[in-house]
Amino acid sequence: MLKFYAVMSLSILAYALLNGRFEVDHQNDSLPPIENQPIQESELESSNPKIYPAGQSGDKLENLPNTQTNLSKKTPSIDDAKITAIKKNVVKNYAKNALKIYQDSLNDAIKLKQKIDQLVQAPSEQSLKGAKNAWLNARKAYLQSEVFRFGNPQEGVWENRVNAWPIDEGLIDYVQNKNSSSNTLYSYANIVANPELQVGGKTLDTRKIDKKSLENIHEFGGIKSNVATGYHALEFLLWGQDLNGFNPGSGSRPHTDYSIPECTNSNCMRRSQYLVATAGLLVSDMENIKSIWGPTGEIRLKLVNQD
Repeated sequence: MLKFYAVMSLSILAYALLNGRFEVDHQNDSLPPIENQPIQESELESSNPKIYPAGQSGDKLENLPNTQTNLSKKTPSIDDAKITAIKKNVVKNYAKNALKIYQDSLNDAIKLKQKIDQLVQAPSEQSLKGAKNAWLNARKAYLQSEVFRFGNPQEGVWENRVNAWPIDEGLIDYVQNKNSSSNTLYSYANIVANPELQVGGKTLDTRKIDKKSLENIHEFGGIKSNVATGYHALEFLLWGQDLNGFNPGSGSRPHTDYSIPECTNSNCMRRSQYLVATAGLLVSDMENIKSIWGPTGEIRLKLVNQD
């Protein structure tokens, strides 16, 4: 029954539209009743469109309104000199932004180094917390710089020195779990505890922990997780190993790991040397990347002078 009424309603609506008897009352938002009047033949004729042979129409072409766009008019364009000038300004601003961000990163790295020096000189819960906060703050400016890695190959090489991740923490210092299946060096290295390492038939002299020795060890053997320098090496040295798994939390390294008279977990002197050397190397790397983005730096000149 519902289908019947629906069909009837549609039929009535079609009838009204066909005969021009459908008007909307905009004031009352209602439809007037359809007048039940017979259809005149003249009305039927006027409702049927006339069909003309191909190429003909009821109106002459000259009487039709001109709706065609005048294609002879050319769209205004910027001349090549202006385009070149705009491109150069974009590149200059890009380079200036990079330099500003790396200057901020360098400043924060210097502050981090100062806090680490204070920790080593006077280990305490407060000085350890100050170094951790400086690390967190230093990351803010640096993370903005990662956009400049794209399209600048030199950035990729440098970035591996300061931001390599993930790291095999056992390469650096003591850990509880030694279970890396792809990195045999990880399971027994511990540079802090061992002044000499035998790796792949080669001897690594780690008696002296300084910037040069850490640079030689970093990504040793072509293994990317052999991270000896950079932000994440410092992170591990400040926080210690995170044993929380997927649960909230972080490492809980005690400040006494850097105290000579109250040393915990042994090798506090070498651990302090490692921490200070890594922080110093970070500052040096930041100075380097800042210089190559400077007014006469390699990356900046290459970008500004390109066509």
